[in-house]
Amino acid sequence: LEILRLNAEQSGSLDMETLKKAEEKTKSISELISQFFTLARLESGDRELPLSPVNACEICRETLLDFYELLQNEDFETEAEIPEKPVFICGNQEALQRILSNLISNSIRYGADGHYLCLSLKEEGNSVLIQVTDKGRGIDMAFADQIFDRLFTLEDSRNRKIQGSGLGLSIARQLALKLGGCLTLESIPFEKTTFTLKLPALNESLCPQKPERNS
Repeated sequence: LEILRLNAEQSGSLDMETLKKAEEKTKSISELISQFFTLARLESGDRELPLSPVNACEICRETLLDFYELLQNEDFETEAEIPEKPVFICGNQEALQRILSNLISNSIRYGADGHYLCLSLKEEGNSVLIQVTDKGRGIDMAFADQIFDRLFTLEDSRNRKIQGSGLGLSIARQLALKLGGCLTLESIPFEKTTFTLKLPALNESLCPQKPERNS
């Protein structure tokens, strides 16, 4: 399809708009297959996540920054309640980034009516809580358990800028479990919808490497 499009740009012999749509759909299907593969590996236990000290505060800031332009374009009020001092977890940087990206994407897609998003991090005993909150239409708590099931999507999604596959939250939950944590949901429609990622704080018996304080 890409070759056809490039040739069409030079010769003008094909419908460019049709080719572009076909190419976009092909990429979407490819991404969906990739997500299925990721989820299958996580559920089967084939994918092991190496654990090391990770500065959760820095990962939260970097991930939120990745969505800055989209949040601005969607007219979101954005808040970050993240401590200045490093907060370390025994985790995996790539896994934590993917969890947060999936949660933020979900909040933008389903919470767009509220035009608000907050990413917060706090320590609670031996745990670190990371929360993504929006004030949109929320999720009926009758679906609270199903929302993490593969291919479960809400019918009222209208935002196509972040395409929903019904796999993002499933992957996020499986990654949270792999990190020794959990992922939960609380929602009051048009008031507050919060996904809470609870992870164990740094345990040097599991992560013997000393964290770098300049992270």
